[in-house]
Amino acid sequence: MDTMKEPLTLEARIQAHYEELPPAEKRLGDLLLGFPGDIATYSAGELAEAAGTSRAAASRFFQRLGYKDFNEVRLQVREAKRWGSPVYLSSASRLNGSGEGKAVASQSVADHLDQEVHNLTRTLEAIRPDVLRDAVDAMAEARRVHVVGFRNSRMLALYLQRQLLLLRSDVSLLPQSAQTLGEDMVDIGKGDVVVMIGMRRRVGVVTRIMEIAQAQGARVLLITDLLPLRQRGLRHGP
Repeated sequence: MDTMKEPLTLEARIQAHYEELPPAEKRLGDLLLGFPGDIATYSAGELAEAAGTSRAAASRFFQRLGYKDFNEVRLQVREAKRWGSPVYLSSASRLNGSGEGKAVASQSVADHLDQEVHNLTRTLEAIRPDVLRDAVDAMAEARRVHVVGFRNSRMLALYLQRQLLLLRSDVSLLPQSAQTLGEDMVDIGKGDVVVMIGMRRRVGVVTRIMEIAQAQGARVLLITDLLPLRQRGLRHGP
């Protein structure tokens, strides 16, 4: 019986180690989470330069992820591109051709549309249907829904709250103006759902709010990007 497992993807490895990465390596991790396909085209030194870090840091980064060397990473990414994974078909530089006028073409409406399609494809591929159903059921059945967002996540939180109000009552947006977080959270309890919008760059209090909400018996739904914080996912309160 064959018990061999498929090796973890580059993105999965970065996510698993992200919180422990030093700043110099984390910059490279951020770059590759957005455009992992660049590894198939550029050298380790060129990627390090693009991420604003050193070659030595890049070497430590790939070894930390469990690769023997950069060539092993490149082979894995090239194989993923060969079978057509859309995650690996885009480049941060958009330099996927030659000839005159590429600088102008990279800013064209067509290129912008291609990138939007790429982003949407990656998002939809990352959503597990069972997790999505669980999230929808939780919001539909909750006593109250509290949507939380800070900084650039605030507008997304506001939009989600307004849309949910079209479908159900008792949907609040936190933090509320002229109130402290303690006042906002004091009434959160069993039967409630807290929807945290936690896109980069996140404020430190995001994790604490989720922990408090769960401790008070609420369920927490986290909407975030590809970083490890999303692993908290939708969890039941005690």
